[in-house]
Amino acid sequence: MKMNIWGTEIQATNLDETIRYIENYNFKTPNYICLPDMYVLTQCYKSKAIRDMINGAHMALPDGKPMELYARLKGNRNVRTVSGYWLCKALMNTNISHFFYGTDDKTLKLLKENIEKEFPNAKIIGYKAPPIVQVDNISQSDVICRDIQYINQLSPDIIWIGISSPKQDFLMNHMMAFLNQGLLIGVGGVFDYLAGTVEISPEWLKKIGLRWLYRFYQHPKVFWKKYSVIFYNLPAIILKELVYSSKPR
Repeated sequence: MKMNIWGTEIQATNLDETIRYIENYNFKTPNYICLPDMYVLTQCYKSKAIRDMINGAHMALPDGKPMELYARLKGNRNVRTVSGYWLCKALMNTNISHFFYGTDDKTLKLLKENIEKEFPNAKIIGYKAPPIVQVDNISQSDVICRDIQYINQLSPDIIWIGISSPKQDFLMNHMMAFLNQGLLIGVGGVFDYLAGTVEISPEWLKKIGLRWLYRFYQHPKVFWKKYSVIFYNLPAIILKELVYSSKPR
């Protein structure tokens, strides 16, 4: 079941349901899962290319309190925020094999050390930092092409993608067409949380929808532009939708 938010199809689900679904997924069928936040949703509203990329995913999971609240307003009380951080941690406690593709070599080294300590039995079969390329150049990148070949040799069940969104969604859409197997999951900054280079917000802040404020407090120079885009566009989008929905059809 999905809910339509401004033209973007978001899965009406929660963390527990998502974990169970992925555990039983047929990894022989390549596909990708997105976790769009409110920033990505505002970009979807403005850009058909980004919206098509999210809607083309096997699943687009509700990443953020606003989507959970929207679902409740629509009468769906089953929907809860699906955190990429907790999703990744839960799935590392299964027999599923994992490959981490994202961030940089320094962060990946710390990520590897922490995972080996916290999840000694996890089936991690590789780590790789992707090249820095623009969205328009992803399909032409020889390095990405070689990385896909390398991933195919290892044949992981899940390929975790950790770069900025929505770039990671374009990357997953491209990679999917060339994979022999595997489920790509775009989790963005989760790599930094797992590596310990960025402190994750307290759970009580996430529950009241203020995780973004904690992230802004930590790195104002990084997030001011992203959040200014959200707060600038969100009121206009909501007003436009309200006017449209009030018109007779």
